[in-house]
Amino acid sequence: MTLPYDIARCQGATVQAPNERGGFPCTAFRRGCADCQRRTSPGRPDGPQTMMGPPPFERGHCPERIAPTPTTQPAQTKAGFFTPEP
Repeated sequence: MTLPYDIARCQGATVQAPNERGGFPCTAFRRGCADCQRRTSPGRPDGPQTMMGPPPFERGHCPERIAPTPTTQPAQTKAGFFTPEP
């Protein structure tokens, strides 16, 4: 399922996180951003899409997050980090 075009999209908030091997930090999305439909749904193909900045997180969660449906949920690695998109 994709969102209607009148719902604002977000690029997500990022943080520095250890990579899967415990080595140098890499950039990762904050909790809830990696699979949020505001970030993963395609934008308007025929013109500008309304965008929003990542809102301040409340108690560790984004108040504007739109959870994925079971058919749009991305795969996770063993460490719990979402696999990067190509």
